[in-house]
Amino acid sequence: MSDIQRRRSDWIPIDTQEQLDLLDRSVCWEDSDVVAFVGETASDHELFPADVSRSGYENWNVRILFYVGRPQGSHLEIACADSDEFSAALFRNFTLHGRVDSLKRVEVDDGKGQRLFRCSRIVYRFLSIDQQAARKYYGFGHHDSEDLP
Repeated sequence: MSDIQRRRSDWIPIDTQEQLDLLDRSVCWEDSDVVAFVGETASDHELFPADVSRSGYENWNVRILFYVGRPQGSHLEIACADSDEFSAALFRNFTLHGRVDSLKRVEVDDGKGQRLFRCSRIVYRFLSIDQQAARKYYGFGHHDSEDLP
């Protein structure tokens, strides 16, 4: 198994409405905290299945790390391919209440029917990591002033 296949095998894709609903119900979003997030606009990414259809625009691929404190893991990492309408404000009341269409695209709404964002695909995984390590998970960390040039 190649490194790319191994990394992909860690992730669980959301392919159906039932899978989205199950993940949404498995997390108490009111008690979860966004620990870190990162985005990039690469049109292909090793995390996502090869059948992800891009819109032709350079929409964001966003990875979000939540502290969830679940038996499956202390943290939940969600990766959204080809996301639009994404902003940091979204994380204040994040949920995965939404719809999965026949092409496996996902639209997430606020529970009142107002769309928060949509993406071509969502994959996720639960992780068990220390909270300090989680804050530096995407390669950003606190540097003391003595470390600065």
